[in-house]
Amino acid sequence: EEDLASDNPASMLRFDYLPDSYFGCREGSWYEIPDTFWEGWVYQAIDPTGPGSVFLRGELSVPEGKKNFSRHLVSPMFIERGIVSASYYPLSSPSELASVSTTATLSVIDCGHGNWNEIRTDSLRIIYDVGASRLYDAAQVERLVASQGIGTQGVEVKIYISHWDVDHYQSLLKFTHADMTVITEVTAPSQLPDTATCKRIMALLDEHEISVRLLPPAQRNAPGRTIKLIEIQRVGPLTVFRATAGRSRNQSGIVLCYEGRNKLALLVGDHHYEKILNAIQGRFQSTKDCVFVAPHHGGNAGSIDVSAWRALFSSFETVISCGDNAWDHPLADNLNGLSALQNNIASYRTDHDGTLQFRL
Repeated sequence: EEDLASDNPASMLRFDYLPDSYFGCREGSWYEIPDTFWEGWVYQAIDPTGPGSVFLRGELSVPEGKKNFSRHLVSPMFIERGIVSASYYPLSSPSELASVSTTATLSVIDCGHGNWNEIRTDSLRIIYDVGASRLYDAAQVERLVASQGIGTQGVEVKIYISHWDVDHYQSLLKFTHADMTVITEVTAPSQLPDTATCKRIMALLDEHEISVRLLPPAQRNAPGRTIKLIEIQRVGPLTVFRATAGRSRNQSGIVLCYEGRNKLALLVGDHHYEKILNAIQGRFQSTKDCVFVAPHHGGNAGSIDVSAWRALFSSFETVISCGDNAWDHPLADNLNGLSALQNNIASYRTDHDGTLQFRL
């Protein structure tokens, strides 16, 4: 009762339990759980200055017995908010992207085990994901945001969120008023989870009168249920892909490609290698070099068909945005595959090399 009465806006819960085989709680799934399910569970409040405190409120643990969540699965529940059809989706400032900038750079920000990538020109910052590690405390997220000088540079900012996992968007909750004033639009998948954390994001954007563009799943170009990435927009050097509908949040988001004068930046969130490969084949100049930010922090994202990938571009520079984590990311098989793309040179990693920059 004391915890619930506090002014702490964090609302997510972490579960500590023994799953019943594969019937455990699945990431990205929705459940309607009766009160009796929680009998015997113990609630522990999270330190509001501790790891995950930007979004995490408490932990529920159960001392014994396997728990089966699958019997309580329900259809996804999303926040109802206006969406933008792909056919009516011009960028606010197409003139900025009408030609390739001679100063474009890609920055892969060291944000722990999260994702924050930026395309920067003299007059525009395109931020793809604005995340941070789930292990970061509120002060660490605040320092991360402050280090980027977003509100101090006088440069317009457009944000794309690949999908609604907190390690891909939570830093937005620590943007200052000055930071918010330079953002002109935020684009994200329309599958906006009906959670208090996402409502905090929407309230923050609405408070600062920032245009929110929620893109619905792309229309399928053939019958089937397999998730595919479909090109929905190309303006100058920027190409936007949107996934078709599916139950996997990691694979049903937004992918960006930015073609610089010499290199192409490929920003993919947590989408799988095979789906990215199928989406981009034949769409870009094979004479270009590619800076590829690996999906899912080098974790599970399918297998890498090295020969098929190497046929697409002249060369690769591969980057992994990762940090301390409980899943052993990046995985050895992916490290080997990404190294093979990069002429058997180990991938760049933010946990080893810090923030990385590439001239495009």
